[in-house]
Amino acid sequence: MTTIHHNDESTCNPTNNASMFHVLGCKEDDLNEQYQELNDVILQLDYYQYVDIYSYLPINVMKHYRYIKNLQLTCSIGIY
Repeated sequence: MTTIHHNDESTCNPTNNASMFHVLGCKEDDLNEQYQELNDVILQLDYYQYVDIYSYLPINVMKHYRYIKNLQLTCSIGIY
């Protein structure tokens, strides 16, 4: 993902089938507690800086899926 993030070419092409999802920001009062640590890390980064969120994900596959599906942050981000 780091290579894709820093590449000038489109990530959507026949040889690389990547998708990007946009996560809208929420109000700080609405932020779920389980996303607080990741939210704090992202807020400390510069705009458009890549961060590997896998270290913040639950190990269980279904919890991993739900964590990303229900992701809440106080800023908008793109995930690919």
